[in-house]
Amino acid sequence: MIGQAKQYRFSMVVRGAAIGRLGVIAMLLAGSPHGCYRDPDANSPSPDAGTDGSNDGPDGSCEDSCSDDNTLLTCPNTPVDCDLGCSETGGAHCKEMLFSNQLNTVIVAGVGDVNLTCTGVLSFEATGRIMHGGLELRPAGDGLDVVSGIGFDKSLAVPVFSMNSVVLKNCTIQTADLRAFGIAVRHDFSFANGVVRGEGNGTSQDNPAGGCGPGGTLAGGAGGGAGGGTNGGKGSGSGGTGGAGGLTCPSMHVPLMPGSGGGVGLAPLVNAAYGQGGRGGLALQISAFGNMTIEDTLFRFGGAGGGKGKDGNPAGGGGSGGTVFLEARNLVVTNSELYANGGNGGFLESDGASGINSVGPSANVGGEGRGGTVGNAPGDGTFQTAYTGGGGAVGQLRFHGFSVDTTGTVNSPGIVASEPPVE
Repeated sequence: MIGQAKQYRFSMVVRGAAIGRLGVIAMLLAGSPHGCYRDPDANSPSPDAGTDGSNDGPDGSCEDSCSDDNTLLTCPNTPVDCDLGCSETGGAHCKEMLFSNQLNTVIVAGVGDVNLTCTGVLSFEATGRIMHGGLELRPAGDGLDVVSGIGFDKSLAVPVFSMNSVVLKNCTIQTADLRAFGIAVRHDFSFANGVVRGEGNGTSQDNPAGGCGPGGTLAGGAGGGAGGGTNGGKGSGSGGTGGAGGLTCPSMHVPLMPGSGGGVGLAPLVNAAYGQGGRGGLALQISAFGNMTIEDTLFRFGGAGGGKGKDGNPAGGGGSGGTVFLEARNLVVTNSELYANGGNGGFLESDGASGINSVGPSANVGGEGRGGTVGNAPGDGTFQTAYTGGGGAVGQLRFHGFSVDTTGTVNSPGIVASEPPVE
């Protein structure tokens, strides 16, 4: 648990309760972002609208128009309240919520409702298969599975599972082979008394330093920590410096990015069993057009600690925290814990501590991984009878909603909240 519990409460005025377009939940790494905007021409009537305030065109034809910022005037002369604003771009219409990373574009037609009280682990796989307690809930394959009612699409940068509405209780969600993925839901999403495991999974002997801010390596020195919400910590080494810390990622939610891997410790004689960089945390985007309610649930998205140094190998750098991206029309996350801290750098014959929960200083460790706030930089490795790895940086907790409530929620790093994109 983090030393100082952080609570975040964010709210905005919603101009109405009508839901325009069906919803989708998604965890995903994807293409170009959609920004929130108010169309600059929304205050102006259609050039074809009548001067008497009607929507009669100059030739007597009828065309829909925006009579003001929040009112659509439909033919022949019927006002419609637009709770997200009215736009005349591409034809007059009430603005509708979109999903970031284009997740709303891949909801499979015909998806069904999922109502599940778990009796085992709920595991999502890169093939589209979903396992529950060792049994197959959804088989592998693209498109709609008519038995489970769950869709799967791989056309975007990250795979997306789609459903109509979701109610989950007592579930532990995890994945063995996905670094980033999305869940898209047409209507409401509810999750209670659960765990979402997105932590970095140990160290890797084959290029762990992936992601947008991988930790550096330097012959004769320990690996640098991975960057994410900040730069990673430097590893120690001959002349005082080992691998450089990874750089800050410009964004981890659009496009959706997992945490980065720590740098590998390098020496003249490398033993691959030691000095590996810690893996970064995973990335998950859940998007729903309706309401999202999450209560009494733990999100574990911390980076893994760097591998220990031994047999002439300097230690590895810590991985950075991953990304939790929750997006809905109205979002409530109560009495829950969300962690995306960086992992500690490795030390002599001791792996660095992971960032699954809070990360703090301890004896005989490398550079300290960081949680707390995005501006809290990780620690550098030091020379303590051996070269130690740099600490990994924090990841990102991002919430989108026209109203957001995080009462009773403990989080590290801090939550960044804003409105969803509309069009």
